[in-house]
Amino acid sequence: MTTNAPLMSHYGPNSASCRAVPAQKNLSRGTVFFIFLCAGLLLSGCGTSTTTSGASQNTDPTKTTPTITWATPASITYGTALSSKQLDAAASVAGTFAYSPAAGTVPQVGTDTLSVTFTPTDTTDYNSATASVSLVVNAASKTTPTITWATPAPITYGTALSSTQLDATASVAGTFVYSPAAGTVPAVGTDTLSVTFTPTDTADYNSATASVKLVVNASSSKTTPTITWATPAPITYGTALSSTQLDATASVAGTFVYSPAAGTVPAVGTDTLSVTFTPTDTADYNSASASVQLVVNSSGGGSATGTPLSACADLTQSGTYYLSQDVSSTGTCFFIDANNITLNLNGHTITYGTGGGSAGTPGILLADANYETDYSLAQRGTTNNHSGFVMYGGTLNESPNAAPQSRGIWVSQYDYTGTPPVIHDMTINTYTQDSEPIFGTISMPGWQIYNNTLNWACVSTYPATGTPCDSNRYNLYGYAIWIGDDPNSVGESAAQIATADLITNNKILAAPQGGIFDDHQNAQLISNDITFDAYFANDYCIVNYSGNGQIISKNNCHPTNGRGIDAEATDTQVTDNIISATELPQNAEYGGCELGGADGIRVRDNFYQGAPTPPVNVLISGNTVSVTASKCQGNGLRLTNLQPGDTVTFANNIVTTTGTSPQVDYAISFDGDNQAPVTFTSNTLQSVYALVEVDWDGANETIGSGQTWNGSPKYFVDNENGYLDQADDGPTFSQSLTIDMTGSGTVHCGTYAAGPVVVGTTSVVCNQ
Repeated sequence: MTTNAPLMSHYGPNSASCRAVPAQKNLSRGTVFFIFLCAGLLLSGCGTSTTTSGASQNTDPTKTTPTITWATPASITYGTALSSKQLDAAASVAGTFAYSPAAGTVPQVGTDTLSVTFTPTDTTDYNSATASVSLVVNAASKTTPTITWATPAPITYGTALSSTQLDATASVAGTFVYSPAAGTVPAVGTDTLSVTFTPTDTADYNSATASVKLVVNASSSKTTPTITWATPAPITYGTALSSTQLDATASVAGTFVYSPAAGTVPAVGTDTLSVTFTPTDTADYNSASASVQLVVNSSGGGSATGTPLSACADLTQSGTYYLSQDVSSTGTCFFIDANNITLNLNGHTITYGTGGGSAGTPGILLADANYETDYSLAQRGTTNNHSGFVMYGGTLNESPNAAPQSRGIWVSQYDYTGTPPVIHDMTINTYTQDSEPIFGTISMPGWQIYNNTLNWACVSTYPATGTPCDSNRYNLYGYAIWIGDDPNSVGESAAQIATADLITNNKILAAPQGGIFDDHQNAQLISNDITFDAYFANDYCIVNYSGNGQIISKNNCHPTNGRGIDAEATDTQVTDNIISATELPQNAEYGGCELGGADGIRVRDNFYQGAPTPPVNVLISGNTVSVTASKCQGNGLRLTNLQPGDTVTFANNIVTTTGTSPQVDYAISFDGDNQAPVTFTSNTLQSVYALVEVDWDGANETIGSGQTWNGSPKYFVDNENGYLDQADDGPTFSQSLTIDMTGSGTVHCGTYAAGPVVVGTTSVVCNQ
């Protein structure tokens, strides 16, 4: 007999646990092969693999491998989660089972393999074991996923939809398509948001939809619509305006009012067309305006029509007149004493006032009998029939020897039932004291002043010394264009008030005090280019002292010495202007710098002067302001005497101020402002000395978050004056300034400052 000794080294034939039995009969002679039965195990050698009830395990020959019993489970329908009905294996000894897939899993359609690993409690005497069975999963009809979508929190109008609102989830994997889509700005009210869900597994799942309601609250500040208006093609003189030229569109629904209106025949040259847009939704949108240039070509020969004039004269008959040559006069050249007179200078020049004297001799005068006494004029009219006056197409020069008040064009009281004046395509040069190029008093609204070049060169009369025309600013009206009336056109009809002044595309080259002053409601002051070298106080490119509803837009203000734009009335809109302001120490009244210095844009409540309306619903938006404090103080935005009830919004302005030491510059300057609802939204502000100033009569205001503060100024807030101001015993309110921002900023407390100043995380109480 031949045996394999190594196989029997542990469980040998002499072992009490083993006995040998013949494994096979009819073996070759001399050879016997034995199988040893050791402790009930079938061995072909110790350490072999044993299978029981479908289980297999690499065994330790010193341990016993448990028997796992696991019947094949019954078939299930797709969508059924695995449970103890399928995962029900048993073992011959105590222990734990780990199934794969685990309980709760939803297996796929088809024949799936379930497997288990058994770990005995007694790991000293027993091996772990594994087993597996097959599970048939039958297909079922498609399942509709569950969509979960909570009602979003209310938002403020102007907020675009994002994942904050569009955050639905589903019970299975897939993709979401929202309506409205992300980035949409929903309308004010209760809006419906909806979603369509497409599952990744379209074989087993249906698509699904859901919707929620979103409340959109009105914003605190209105949105200004966008107007699109392409420059019209040139037309030939005699062509009436129509929808071919008057074809502006807006980004929201509303109505358009054009000036000139459809049916008007514009003059030869470059004319300005303007439009005012009123949105249907006035709760959420502002009115807006725009203008374009229209070239009107001559109809052919280019010869003027009407009655020719070869000398200055009194015009007492209605009609059309034109100059046939240059003309001059020792006093007033043309005295207009009738309605509906059109004066075409036909490219020629009028020189007036060459005779000097002490009584004013305006170049073109429309005045009634009272004006001889009230203004000491050399000539007076007999009636107030001055409506329907039109003048264009030439040059008007005042003689440097003329008397004070020898204004270029003077329009006084006239028939309010008629048509307001139209002055365009003129060059007007004046030189003497109180001699504005265009001057109107007690006049109805609806003026059209456009495409003119105006130059009041009063100071140039004194080149040797630079002495101004007058040392008292109250002796001067001081503006290149002055349109005065009872504040807000008191006594006029609704139709007259609705007929707005249009002052546009004028170039102002010089003025001793300021650019444009207009008292009328709803005036549109658009796209004017203004510069001057002021010698008097309160000198601004544009002043809206009391004209409610004015639109001051797209003007370029860049005085050599002077201020920007002043807004003091209700519903004023100051938008998209470019302003560069500075002040030199040549103020005639104070003998140096004006108190408070130069302002880029000022909003003031002038209640103490008896103005008829406060600055309520004032919008200052989209302006680019640069202020230089090289000789005197400079302020980007100046707020003066604002009171509770005044409402002002500063939005999307870019304000940059610079200062040369020791001069001071401020992006925002407060003066006597007491809890007025002032809103600051998305402004960009930069200064050298300090970003914010509390000046003279103090401030009780808050600047909200959302501003961009640039630069590295010496101070964030310079609290110079206010509560303990010795000059006038300080303000009548408790001073407090809060700036809501991230981070902190330095605060300087001046000699007369008091009250708390909070800048982000910095809090200072000034108590000198």
